[in-house]
Amino acid sequence: MDTQAIQIMTYVLIGGTALFFLVRYLGSKPKQCEVCGMDTKDLYNDASGKLVRLCRTHLIERWKSDVLSSSHKMVVIEPDVEDQNHAMGYLYGSVEQLGEWQYGKEAQRKMSDYLLSIDGKKCEECNMTATTAFIKKGDYSIPLMEKITATPTYLCTPCVVKKVGPILFASQHIFYEGVYAPTNEDGVYHSQEY
Repeated sequence: MDTQAIQIMTYVLIGGTALFFLVRYLGSKPKQCEVCGMDTKDLYNDASGKLVRLCRTHLIERWKSDVLSSSHKMVVIEPDVEDQNHAMGYLYGSVEQLGEWQYGKEAQRKMSDYLLSIDGKKCEECNMTATTAFIKKGDYSIPLMEKITATPTYLCTPCVVKKVGPILFASQHIFYEGVYAPTNEDGVYHSQEY
């Protein structure tokens, strides 16, 4: 490689690094919650895919409301909000979306099997009809969804909200990628995988 090519590569690398940190800095400045006006960095991704800036209290209230009003079956993988690499978002997607998000066929098959296993089950907390297959954080190997081998706990939607809502609320990390609303289809709640 000649000296000029090395210089150009160096400038591109320095410029790209500077741009990355500038975007990260500007994106990390707090903006106001759309409900109460409090400064926040958290985002909520509503069912239409629109990102809404919400403080933690209003984010969790909105998430609870949207989950409780959903009539779809869900696999709910307990969020790992203690690990910074997995706390940037709590995503919801159909099995097909998992494929679009580059999750492998084995992860998609496993989540599809969990969704199918919900039919006919009762909530293990309150004995109502189960709507979710809940996977506890300690029962899987982060960050690989396809490595989950746990038998899920079957829960109704209100009971899963009681378990997950406080975990999301207590997280010390910012949800830059957003906490997602469930869409109008069966799907999977999971922490962002890196």
